[in-house]
Amino acid sequence: MTPTEQDTLLGLRQAGYFIHTEIDIAVFEDMARRYGLEAALFGPLSGRAVLLSAEDLAEGGAGMGIQQIRMLLALRGVVIDAADSEEFDEASGTTRLSVNGASEVLFDWSFTKRTMPEDLVGMNWPPALRDLLWKSRVQGYELAVRTCEHGSPGVDLHLLLGKNSRFFAHWGHGFDDGSVLHAANFFTIVNRLLAQLHLDERLYAWCPFTNDQTGVMLNASLYEQLQDLHLTGQLRRIDSVG
Repeated sequence: MTPTEQDTLLGLRQAGYFIHTEIDIAVFEDMARRYGLEAALFGPLSGRAVLLSAEDLAEGGAGMGIQQIRMLLALRGVVIDAADSEEFDEASGTTRLSVNGASEVLFDWSFTKRTMPEDLVGMNWPPALRDLLWKSRVQGYELAVRTCEHGSPGVDLHLLLGKNSRFFAHWGHGFDDGSVLHAANFFTIVNRLLAQLHLDERLYAWCPFTNDQTGVMLNASLYEQLQDLHLTGQLRRIDSVG
């Protein structure tokens, strides 16, 4: 590791980043040396992260994902009821996830039986993008389309949160709305739970919407410190909790 990276780890240790893990810092440094500092900080060894592959969440793995979240919460002395797997509710046309005694909507499939609103039909966007905007609206949140600020092909999507917005994803070729929306809904369920438990941490996504996606528990102070260290390029909130 470089002296700068070692200083970064020292600063994060002093700020309480590793408070929820017993790992020998030398082991952690070795992983950072082999795979990179971000992979170490935002991986399970940190005591703050769990693997939450976007593809797995979209293909029946959300129940296991909640089990992973339960382990993170247990490190913090919080015990929750957790589902082993999600279930499809045929009556409502939704896939639901039971968390801490509540049945949460993981995905609402009712868009298949609805007519797309005229405000979306009439816009000159590719059909796949219009489908994504429609599906996200059915899930309960609105996405705003903006020109990509980096000049890449495609557009940026921003999640509308009242008077504010949050960068959500870049939409381009090969965009998988199924993985994206399942991941966004899962992270929303978890962060709603964290708020209900009166915890100051929220679940951030590292490498969001990919098979390498992890969920990272951070409070605002630690996130700001990571941001100051330029370590948040692939780390962001993808939930619809304000």
